[in-house]
Amino acid sequence: MSFEFKKKIMENIGEKLEPVSALIVFKDNDNFYIEKKDIQFISNSYHLIGGTPMTKKDLGDIFELISVETEQIRTNCLMPKNIIYYNFKTIIWYSKNSLVNLNFNKKLGIKSFNYKVPTIIFKIEHERLYVYATKTTNINGDTKLYKAPFFNIRQDNSVCLGNVKLDVTGDITYIMNNTERKFYNSEFNLDLGTNILYKNEYNRQYKILKGKSKKEKESLKFNNKILIDSELTINDII
Repeated sequence: MSFEFKKKIMENIGEKLEPVSALIVFKDNDNFYIEKKDIQFISNSYHLIGGTPMTKKDLGDIFELISVETEQIRTNCLMPKNIIYYNFKTIIWYSKNSLVNLNFNKKLGIKSFNYKVPTIIFKIEHERLYVYATKTTNINGDTKLYKAPFFNIRQDNSVCLGNVKLDVTGDITYIMNNTERKFYNSEFNLDLGTNILYKNEYNRQYKILKGKSKKEKESLKFNNKILIDSELTINDII
């Protein structure tokens, strides 16, 4: 991720929370020194002020107590590595191209099976789920987004979950894992139409993967060439 992209994320985290301190790590060969510095806003920019050595006990206390509480989302300890954006009301993360079990309504003409999907971008905002696809795992602000290769997806890329309710309270890792599980365990149907390119891709995969071992299935690549441009980038959905 580029510095500018990280900077944009940090400017929006927590509804404009103000930074108050920073930990600076110094290294000399195999020796480390960690110092805490205060942050002050001077002449329209943030500056590091002073410095106090951090002890092992100080660091232990920090990692034990880190817990950001909000009305909905809580994060314990360190952020998951696949987080793209987080501001306590919105979570955006990615799931690398993987093998997932997809359940299709029989009327779709696609077998329910373990299929390979591209890298998927998930977004929860105000208890509503959006999904997108991308052709890379090197995510930055300019990363192009494509229509997710699933059904039950509205024109604005939000998901029609039917009677399924998202649990958007509690630990952020739980919310992410639970959301993915509920999404992939849902039944995809004809309610919002069918994209023939995506339908053909799953039928292609089924013919190739039927009877194959898990390792052989995991080696198959999703055909990213068929992904439909959403005309959006990561920056557009933040």
